[in-house]
This record gives sequence, C-alpha cells and structure tokens, in this order.
Amino acid sequence: LNGTIEEAQLVLAAFAAGSGIGLLLFGELGARFDQRVLLVASLGGYAVLSALATVTQSISELVAVRFFQGFSGAAAAVFAPGMIRKSYGDEGSVRALGLMGSIESVVPALAPVLGAWLLLYFDWRSSFIVIALLASVLAITWCSFPSLLPKSDPTRATATLGKRQGYISLLTNLVFQKYALSMAFTLGGLLVFVFGAPTVITRAMNGTLSDFVTMQVIGIVFYIFAANAAGGLAERFGSERMIAIGSILGATGFSVILWRADPIRFGASAFDHPP
Repeated sequence: LNGTIEEAQLVLAAFAAGSGIGLLLFGELGARFDQRVLLVASLGGYAVLSALATVTQSISELVAVRFFQGFSGAAAAVFAPGMIRKSYGDEGSVRALGLMGSIESVVPALAPVLGAWLLLYFDWRSSFIVIALLASVLAITWCSFPSLLPKSDPTRATATLGKRQGYISLLTNLVFQKYALSMAFTLGGLLVFVFGAPTVITRAMNGTLSDFVTMQVIGIVFYIFAANAAGGLAERFGSERMIAIGSILGATGFSVILWRADPIRFGASAFDHPP
C-alpha cells in the first residue's frame, strides 16, 4: 500500500484504540441486552471488516478499517469472563479462566509467527482472509446453537444499574486504579515491544525474521508455563505477592532488553532507517 513504517504502526495503534473504546461500550451494552446476541453480532461485524480490509487501496483506508475492527472485536473480551463464571460457577471458573488466560497468551504470541509465514508464502491480505473465515465460523456456530453460550438476564442487570455508581466510582477507587494501571503499563510495554521488535531485530540488530520467530517461540513457552502456574502459585503465596513478583519480573525483563538493544552497543547509525 506504499505506506511508511510510521504509517504501518498506525494500523496497529488504530486497532488498539478501537478495542479500548469497544471495551467500554460493550460493557454498558452487555448490561442492557442479551450478551449472546451482542457477541454473535460483533463476530459478524469483525468478519465483514476483516474481509473489507483486503480490498483497501491505501494505508489510510486500512487504518480506518482496523479501528472499527478493533472496536467490533472487543465484545469477546468483555463477555467471556462472565459467561465462563456462569457456566462453571465460582470455584470451577478459576481453573477455566486460568486456561482461557493461557490460550489468550498463546494466541497473540503465535499470531506474528503465523502472520510472517502467511506473508512469506502468500501476501498481506491472507491474514485478514483467515481472520474473516474464523470469525464467520464462530458467528454461524453460536447463532445456530445458542445453547452453547449461557443466557444473560438483561432485565435483572438493568434493574441494578441504578444501584452502582458506574465508571466514576472506579476511576476514583485507589485499589481499582492500582490493579488497572499495573495491568495497563505491563500490557502497554508488551505491545510496544511486540510492535517494534521485528523492525529492531531486522534493521537495527542485523537479524532476520527467523530470529524474531525464535524469540517469539521462547516467549510462548515461558508465557504458557506462567499462565498455567499462576493459579496454583497465587493460592500458595497470595495474589498480591504474585502480582508484585510478576511486575518485578516484567520490569527486569524489559530492562535487560533495553540494555541489549542499546544504540551504543550497535552504533547510533544502526538505528537509522535506510533510504
């Protein structure tokens, strides 16, 4: 699409921005309407937008499509935890959510590897085609078999809306802010790293795409281990302590990466983009 590296980053940033807005909106809609209907509709929209991305003619068009694609895809992240809790109860949902977290951690780690493979053997549109097909299959399946998803009670949820203070109470709650900001900074750092790693490895560190894939595989292995061990470790040592340990490990890991990729080690000119 004749875009620059900076414009390509906007494609990713637009998706993240759309997801953030979608999380807030679907959170409100889920309290008023049947979550199963909203989930199926969002998957249908996600499939259509993914297909639409394959016919974009400019980088700016792709940025716009990706924003709405991120918005549509946010529904699953909002509704899935509640649906799992309804399906498995309070005790069973802990293990189920742990497994879901493991899957959620594996997919973003594997996605760049699969995307690189599709790009190598096909073209950039192939990733969107695969996503459109997967979203369509899920939407059709859940629409055909609604009993697979737990039924929500929007009437009861609407009745309780007046009893809660909403987002203002959350924004002024120091305990919530502690967890929210901890998660936000960790996820934000991870996104910056994942978005920038291919360029840094191939352009600044004179590596190859295979080096990036190797790094991702190593990250996947440790991610799976941590996601599955987190529940048991939290029961033994406490959630607060494990959150602190995880935050320290994250800060240490990113500090080591920053030292490893220091321009002084490679020469400042190594980070200049070629003409």
